Amino acid sequence: LPPPTVTLSAEKLEADQIYILDAGLQMLLWVGPRTAPDAVTALLGTSSLKGTDPAALDLREPETAFAKNVDSIIRSLGTQRGGHYPRVTVVSSEEGRDVRFIAMLTEDRSQAAMSYVEFLCHVHRQIQSKLS
Repeated sequence: LPPPTVTLSAEKLEADQIYILDAGLQMLLWVGPRTAPDAVTALLGTSSLKGTDPAALDLREPETAFAKNVDSIIRSLGTQRGGHYPRVTVVSSEEGRDVRFIAMLTEDRSQAAMSYVEFLCHVHRQIQSKLS
């Protein structure tokens, strides 16, 4: 079974979890700073991302049940997009290296833009005003 989806918001990210973000042309694998070392090792071959450039890491061939499950999820996402399997880029919150990942969380409000929900409410109000 695939894991549950979560709201695309930084406040929903758990520091001990790993998340996959399918952004169309790329997939990002966010590794929380308190993710279990054995999970990180199973996926990336290293127990910690400290002192490494996560973007330079590639997913290992899955050997554990956990790694096989992650591989299955990624393959399923690729199958849903017609067999296009983009490279999975690893990101972590170490030294702010997850800026690109965080920027793709559409539910978050930024200083420059509305959150996705705010945008939908704005469009709804615009449509209602046109119909009145």
